[in-house]
Amino acid sequence: MPTAPNTENYTVPGGIKLYINTGSGERDLGNIVEIDLEPGQDLLEHFTNRSGKRVKDKEIVLEDKLTINFTLDEPNIANMKLYFRGGDVLDEGSTQKIAIAATPSIEGTARLECFPTSGRGIHWEAYFGKMTIKAKGAMKLDDKTWMPIPMSIEVLDNSSVDATYPLGWFRTFEQGASASPSKSPSVSKSASVSPSLSPST
Repeated sequence: MPTAPNTENYTVPGGIKLYINTGSGERDLGNIVEIDLEPGQDLLEHFTNRSGKRVKDKEIVLEDKLTINFTLDEPNIANMKLYFRGGDVLDEGSTQKIAIAATPSIEGTARLECFPTSGRGIHWEAYFGKMTIKAKGAMKLDDKTWMPIPMSIEVLDNSSVDATYPLGWFRTFEQGASASPSKSPSVSKSASVSPSLSPST
């Protein structure tokens, strides 16, 4: 891809897809209304006043974190199971049912891809080898708009499995690549195995 500065690097996000794997294989969560990817740090700062005024002279990282806040608008039973931390889906003829708050937390892997159409910028994907997914706020029931499902993913440390990419990885694709990241052979079908070596392929 072009070295900056180059207008070919300008990207309009499109083709956004979010996949999770909680142990039974990777699953597409469906249409994403909005999504924010937010890395962060908690820092311990040190200050000195030796010069006559208080100034910062050192900082160290106490905590690295990464969250993904997003909103779905496909309230199928699989997505509502994530929102309500539901138990196993029970088929009852023409209906399906889950127990609410049956699971303390839901962990697995996640993969986010951005694959805009030609001419709209850089194609990329990010993989997170360990995460927890949960509801984020109220699910507003408004008869004038589509039903939103606010969710959040918190990326967890996976260094015991993948010391190279403990919080996951991010990679870009050459412009005009013929294969979608969703068909990448690097994707693991098991939540316990991280495709940590795939960025180099």
